[in-house]
Amino acid sequence: MENIEDFMIVPPHLNAEAYRNDTSGNGIVSYLDYIKIHPDGTALVGSSEITGRYWDGGASVFSKVADGKTIEAYEKRSINLNSGTADGCFVLICEDSGAVSIWSKTEDNPWQEWMEDKSVAEHDDGALAVDCLSPGKEYVTVGADGNAKVGMVWPVT
Repeated sequence: MENIEDFMIVPPHLNAEAYRNDTSGNGIVSYLDYIKIHPDGTALVGSSEITGRYWDGGASVFSKVADGKTIEAYEKRSINLNSGTADGCFVLICEDSGAVSIWSKTEDNPWQEWMEDKSVAEHDDGALAVDCLSPGKEYVTVGADGNAKVGMVWPVT
C-alpha cells in the first residue's frame, strides 16, 4: 500500500506565469531582411523578429535612404506584421505565413498611418521573394513551397 505523502502536487513551472502574462511589443525590430529603393528615392526596409516567443516583423518607408540608417518604430510610417517578412515591393509585402499583402496610406500624405488593403495566401509555406513586373499591375512571387506565381495587383476599393 502506498502512502498519501508519495502523491505530492507540484505547482506549475514558474516561467509559465511569465509567458502567460507576456505581450508582444508593437515596434519594428531591427533584424534586417531587405531594402528596396524606389526610383523616386524612397526606401522600403523590411525586418523580422524570429528569435523570441512571437515571430513577427514589419516594414518601414523612408522618404530618402539616409533616413533609414536606424530602424525605429515610427508609428506614422511603419507597417506591423503578425509574421516575419522576407521581401517587399512598394508596397506589396511577402510574409512568412505565405501571404502576399498590399498596403496603402490612409490619407494623401504618404507618412500617415498604413493599412492593409488586401491580402491573399499565395503560398503553402513562406513567401520568400517578390518583384513587380509592371508597377501597380503585375507581380511575381516565389515561396518555400517550391512555387513561383505571377499575379495581378487586384483593385483596391
